[in-house]
Amino acid sequence: MCIKKFKIKLTMKNIYIKIAMGDIMKNCLFIELCFLAVLLLTGCGNSKNYSLIIDDKFINEKNYVEICELSSDRRVYSQFNEIKFVDHDKHDKTINLAEALKKGKVTIDDIISKMELVSSMNDGGSNIYKYRTENGNLSNSDFFVAKCDVINGNKNVIFGNSIDVGMKCTSNK
Repeated sequence: MCIKKFKIKLTMKNIYIKIAMGDIMKNCLFIELCFLAVLLLTGCGNSKNYSLIIDDKFINEKNYVEICELSSDRRVYSQFNEIKFVDHDKHDKTINLAEALKKGKVTIDDIISKMELVSSMNDGGSNIYKYRTENGNLSNSDFFVAKCDVINGNKNVIFGNSIDVGMKCTSNK
């Protein structure tokens, strides 16, 4: 460490910190404080370490199942019978995606940040994202997510096995 002398005086009314050092030591302290500020601002490694397990053996091609309600105007639907969330920071604890979303362990934005934007729809701002297993370790299989933002108010999120999930943004469900 770069500090030669460091004196702390604590009183009930005030806290005094006196640092006695030369010009070189002041520069070193400045660099250490800048480094600490960068660590604090970037989150010190607060990134979430998780994956999704998608049960794609029993895909419901026509009907979508509601996974959960995120807010009064946003619901999550899926073609897949089950999507599990695996929290690798918690000894690979596995829970339903709905529970993970409700508890704030992951957000839809967290998931789509690991995906590739493949299409934007002309409906007010809906986007379709694709995850490819060869591009990362988010999931055990490829899948699509449509994040709806339709002028008529549809803000739903849809998980599916093809780019056609975007068509659900314009439907009534």
